[in-house]
Amino acid sequence: IVPTGSTERPLSRGWLLRAAGLIVLILAEVLGLTIRFDAGPLLSRTDWWARGLMWSPMLLGGALAFTAAFLLVVSPRLTAITQSLAAGSAAHRWGPWLSLQLVTVGLFAWCTARLFEGGGGSGSWAVAWAVAAVAAATLWLLALAPARSWWTLASRERVALLVAAVAAGAAVAIGRAVRAAWIPLASVTFWLVERLLGVLYSRVVSVPLEQSLGTPAFQVTIAPECSGYEGIALILVFLAIYLWLFRHDL
Repeated sequence: IVPTGSTERPLSRGWLLRAAGLIVLILAEVLGLTIRFDAGPLLSRTDWWARGLMWSPMLLGGALAFTAAFLLVVSPRLTAITQSLAAGSAAHRWGPWLSLQLVTVGLFAWCTARLFEGGGGSGSWAVAWAVAAVAAATLWLLALAPARSWWTLASRERVALLVAAVAAGAAVAIGRAVRAAWIPLASVTFWLVERLLGVLYSRVVSVPLEQSLGTPAFQVTIAPECSGYEGIALILVFLAIYLWLFRHDL
């Protein structure tokens, strides 16, 4: 008996390199923008657009949660999806789309600087900021594969997209709920750490109202962003999805 070979077409090395480069690019863009800009200065603004932009970190978190949930849901079919995108990109002219994406990211950074740091933002700038954000993500997808490939994927994976959207919404909602419970949860942790430090050091500096704790030589202030509760919420959501998806294999 002669074993039959695999019918799967090998992925093009050029497409794999392009996909890897685009993934590194989008990660670098997101990381660079989040490090460079901070929504904190908008807290002092009363404009409607400033209040809306205060949701931008949460929207980014939701987008990342959506992407991770979608990849988890389609993980059993990820190889086939990758091959389909690669096959549809055989004659795809991706260079112009990548150039437009880089220009759009630059415009997005300009709008972000104007709104977050310039002090002279307006509703028009906020709309331009939102349009640039959506355009940059869309152009990145078009640099990876043509529109028809993405449309085919969306049609085939409607259920996966819906599950990912629900999971992202749940992750954001649970994160907000946990963040609202930050004070009572942190109080218990703060009390326990203070007692543990008291065992090791004769003098402990403790300011519960400021969530500041340490020794006379070194103190730290624990912010809600550093609590880890939102991360725990995300882990619970994705663990629930994983257990449901692979319940027959466990």
